[in-house]
Amino acid sequence: MILTTPNYPNHYDSLLSCLWEVSVPDDVFISVEFRSFQTETKYDVMSAGHGLGTETGSTEISRHSGGELPRSFSGSPNVWISFTSDGSIEDVGFSASISAYQVSTQASTVIETTMRRQTSNCTRRFNITAGDTMSLTTPNFPNNYDSLLRCLWTISAPDNVIIRVAFLSFQTETLYDVMSAGIGLGPETGRTVISRHSGDELPMSFSWPSNVWISFTSDGSVEDVGFSARISAYIESTAASPVTGATGQNSDCNRRFDLSAGGTLTLTTPNFPNYYDSLLNCLWTISVPDDVIINVDFRSFETEATYDVMSAGLGLGPETGSTVISRHSGGELPSSFSGSPSIGYVLHLMDR
Repeated sequence: MILTTPNYPNHYDSLLSCLWEVSVPDDVFISVEFRSFQTETKYDVMSAGHGLGTETGSTEISRHSGGELPRSFSGSPNVWISFTSDGSIEDVGFSASISAYQVSTQASTVIETTMRRQTSNCTRRFNITAGDTMSLTTPNFPNNYDSLLRCLWTISAPDNVIIRVAFLSFQTETLYDVMSAGIGLGPETGRTVISRHSGDELPMSFSWPSNVWISFTSDGSVEDVGFSARISAYIESTAASPVTGATGQNSDCNRRFDLSAGGTLTLTTPNFPNYYDSLLNCLWTISVPDDVIINVDFRSFETEATYDVMSAGLGLGPETGSTVISRHSGGELPSSFSGSPSIGYVLHLMDR
């Protein structure tokens, strides 16, 4: 479902006091992802938590105002979201996508590996296919994990299926209890490490075909809650409309893509994974029906910091007065984002 402030995308009213409650069965998880967010800083506030409401002793896990997207979160069996506005400035408010999914327990035999301590859920191999969704957590989650863990999870899918990993919560001892993730069957296979993370900030989501691994190690001192991740699999689509606006440029550099619900595509800079050319000015636009959301996840990112820049936004392009929601260069993955209705665009400007 889509949850919005009153009047969205027009301005909400002043003096609001809204409360939404979402409930699911005990074996189902609720996932909340914010698509847009714009409120008066400090005074018009969205809060969210686990439980039946703000007055029932439930836990507040998010409190947010301003112009940045709140982090995604999940919970079960009850989640609440509240919104209050004062009597002065109104703004657009927020839109959030709320989904419910049942945890899959399908798994193959536990991988044999030497470690000082392991639990039955600490080292496993999962085989999933298109349409599957599963939850992966550290041992004992949401209670504290054990010390001296050496965990390895591998997720495999058919060659034409994309694996998506989205972290829903994350809390480990900074520097010492570490989650790593990469491409392939494990960290010892010489494949790429695409994430290494500890502390209390959510790692970025990522997607990759066929095989992904996630590891977790803890030392002998402080334990914490650990992490929860949602892993899903989907088939990639390569359908696209004819090239538009590509006069005198690379045919892969300026294109328009039309997608329907459930459709996916992979977008890369020219020559990827080899180096892109200098003096590029690329624009890709992605169109969907009015009731469909566009979701963009970056799998890899490496450009010349400051000078070779990717920008992304909502609308028909950067020259149409549309909103820029991401501007990025360097070696870190940009955050995932979603947009609606109808048109999202991704723009790469290289060496301008």
